Amino acid sequence: MYHFNESYKKLKFNYRIALALTFFSLAYFFRFNFLPLDSGGPFVTFYPAIILSFYFCGAFLGTLVVVASGLIGAYYFIPPYNQFSLNFQIHPSIIFFTITSSLIGIFSTQLQRKIEQLNIILDNELVGSMIVKSRKIVWCNKAMSTILGYSQAELIGASKKILFADILTFEEFGREAYPLQKSVPYRRQLEMKKANGSYIWVDVNGAVISYNNNLSLWLVNDISKLKSLEIQLKSQVNYDFLTGLHSRAWFMNQSEMELNRSVRYDSPLSLLMIDIDFFKRINDTYGHQAGDDVLKKFADIGRQSLRGSDLFGRIGGESLLSCCLKHIITVHFL
Repeated sequence: MYHFNESYKKLKFNYRIALALTFFSLAYFFRFNFLPLDSGGPFVTFYPAIILSFYFCGAFLGTLVVVASGLIGAYYFIPPYNQFSLNFQIHPSIIFFTITSSLIGIFSTQLQRKIEQLNIILDNELVGSMIVKSRKIVWCNKAMSTILGYSQAELIGASKKILFADILTFEEFGREAYPLQKSVPYRRQLEMKKANGSYIWVDVNGAVISYNNNLSLWLVNDISKLKSLEIQLKSQVNYDFLTGLHSRAWFMNQSEMELNRSVRYDSPLSLLMIDIDFFKRINDTYGHQAGDDVLKKFADIGRQSLRGSDLFGRIGGESLLSCCLKHIITVHFL
């Protein structure tokens, strides 16, 4: 059902009253001037006024227009004409009008509510949304301006090309995403270019609009902070915090891949393991900070002695360094 406090919030109440009176007056005028009194359809010209009143003026004023239209129709256009009889019998036209006008009120207020919810969802400052036709932006919300730095006027009518980091990414995205399939949203994470030339990571979701395959709705979410955190976490997992060398897990995984490649192509493989003897004495004599400095210095020497293509990692404790060459694998454990 509908609530009487539902209203079209973009208009002030006194304006809505004037608008409802205008709709009702026009319906009343057309009914008297274009249809004979005995032609039937007593309420036919009032339906547009009722629909417009509910939508633009709210449920309260829409209901008043319904009541006024019902009284006018019953008074002038249902026998006995031009009077309210004490022996008044409910006419089928009044029953039909009551049912249809109630349905109009319910559907209008529900539609108004859904539109309000949709506006809140789409027109926000957090998640960007845009409607695209033939890869050109035909509508976008405020959040797109917030995320990318362009004004809405700059975005509307522009090609999506301006949003991509480069032309190759734009073309690749087009090949992957289009044509969009109905009920199958497209999703991808990629870098987009802001108005100031900087780049941000975004999560993009796209879906075709069912009534027109050339139109699609795209949601754009700025995930730069999450991406930065992901990179930091990945770095913590893949690199040793003390020496900056690759971690044990990363090195073991890569070494296994190199070993499998060596077996497959029958290429030579060698392994060198290095361990610092009596390393505990350094910690006990000079302290753990001195021990850390020794490990970092040893890691620097190892890096300078190896090629850029070699793998180099800390295994753990003083058994810290390993190195893997591309063709002849050498592993150092310190």
